[in-house]
Order: sequence, then structure tokens, then C-alpha cells
Amino acid sequence: MRRLSLGFTLTELMIACALGLGMYAAVISYSVKLMQNHQKLAERLQLEEELSALTDSMQRELRRAGYHGTITSMMAPDSNWPDNLFAKHTRIEAHAQEAPNSCILFSYDVNHNGSLDTEDPNEQMGFRLKDRAVELRQNGLGCQAGGWHDLTNSRIVQIEELSFSLLPYSPSEGSLLTIRVQASLKKAPAISHLRILSVRMRNVPV
Repeated sequence: MRRLSLGFTLTELMIACALGLGMYAAVISYSVKLMQNHQKLAERLQLEEELSALTDSMQRELRRAGYHGTITSMMAPDSNWPDNLFAKHTRIEAHAQEAPNSCILFSYDVNHNGSLDTEDPNEQMGFRLKDRAVELRQNGLGCQAGGWHDLTNSRIVQIEELSFSLLPYSPSEGSLLTIRVQASLKKAPAISHLRILSVRMRNVPV
């Protein structure tokens, strides 16, 4: 009498296992790539957020450069410019160990009293590149001095370039400052971002 065969043969089971393992490996590979892409995207977003916060702060301060609280309009005739002590303090230099034009010094009338105060508040401002970090000027220090305050953390973000270029814009609207900032993540150096922005410095004469 003929017997019915139930279940799978050994060969069929081996084929099924091989197909299953192949599909499982493909899913794992896809998941790993998806996680890697997600990680790269997260790192790029982190870098862009860090740069946005930095450049927003720099733009906000630099727009005020040369502001004089007792001069009602900096768009007045040229005779007013020599009286503006704040505008005269705008200059571009560099720390000796950094690239040219990587430090900018400026001042503005924080308390609107028409005097250049050097303490409480100190109205002498500045930004510079030093040891792959952007630093904020403290106590009216020069570009070569120590004691500046880090605005960026070089253990997280590495500033590869910071440069300033001040060009005449127009007699009625002051000067135009171009800023280049390039940075990368320390943990992922391949992820780099360059920002080029312009700041109209209305209170700094042409």
C-alpha cells in the first residue's frame, strides 16, 4: 500500500533556511545602512545648528559696530564721522599663530552715553580664531593676547577657517563685512560646512 509523504524533505528545509538567512542578512544590512545615514544626518544637523548659533551671534554684534548713542543719525554729513570714537576702533587683524584676517576688533556704545567705556560695561568687542575655536574678546584685549572667551567648543566643533573682509559699501550705508566660517565635527571630520555671510556695518564709514 502506498504511504503518503508528510512534511518537508531535508533538502527543502536546507533551501528554506538558506533563503531565510539571505533575507535576514539583507534586512540587517539595510538597517545598518539606514542607521549610518541617520547618524550622518544627525551629525550634519548638529554642525549646522552650532554654526547657525555662532554666526547669528556674530552678526548681531557686528551690526552694532561703531554705534554712537549721542549721534542721532550716523547717516549725517561726513563731518560727524571723525567724532565717532566707536567707528575708529573697527579693525581686522590676526593672532600670530592663525591665518591673516581671522580677528576683528570693534566697539559700540552699549549704554548710549557717548563715551567709550572700558569697564562695566566694557564696550570693546571682538571675535577671533584661536586653536580651532572662535573666541570672544574680553576686557579690551588685543588679538595677540590671551584671556579671550571660547564661543565654540573645539572638543565638539573644529573651526577650520574664520576670516573677515571689510569693503566700502556706500557713503550713506557704511561698509560691508564679509565673514567666512568653515567648521567640521571633531568626531566626524568628513562632515564639514562652509558659511559665507555679509554684514552691513552702517556705523562704520567707507
